[in-house]
Amino acid sequence: MATEDEQNEARRIIELSEGFMKSQVLLTSLKFGIFDILEKSAAPMGAAGISAAIEADADATKRLLNACAGLGLLQKVNVDKETGDGEYKLTNSSRAFLTSSSPSTLRDHLFFLDNMLRPAWENLPRAVKEGPVYSTPIGLERGKTFDDVYSARSRVMSAMASLPTIFGARTASAFDLKEFRSICDLGGCTGPLAF
Repeated sequence: MATEDEQNEARRIIELSEGFMKSQVLLTSLKFGIFDILEKSAAPMGAAGISAAIEADADATKRLLNACAGLGLLQKVNVDKETGDGEYKLTNSSRAFLTSSSPSTLRDHLFFLDNMLRPAWENLPRAVKEGPVYSTPIGLERGKTFDDVYSARSRVMSAMASLPTIFGARTASAFDLKEFRSICDLGGCTGPLAF
């Protein structure tokens, strides 16, 4: 019988291994525009309405929405006690960070992770086995992986700029910079911390 500490460690390892499932729920919902659809809706929406809006299978959409609710990305309300069906609405966090119109949206950053970095990470075992040779089969020029990943400059800049919008003030206030009259940012982004 495993001790409580061993069970906690086993749980932690399982959570690590299941991380891709949670990210796919989030990223799939973003790709389908579910958070924007709910933001534009005057009231919570049922799975059938959202399914019709994204032109997807009704049962699969309901499962995706329930997964979002389980992860705290959506709130399920007006739940029928017999069927378990209900309606969905945004949480404060999803409204702030996952809708297109929010000034603190993380959408660009999340799309960058999904579109630019995920493909390389999906084949990590092969990349480790083959080393630099691996980049060629996935369409990257050997020795220029960094250049290839960051070649979509506007996408990279949008992704990088979204993080300081949320974390910038706290990051900047972590340092006592009163004695300096000017600072040079050598980071290579658009410099949002400078403001």
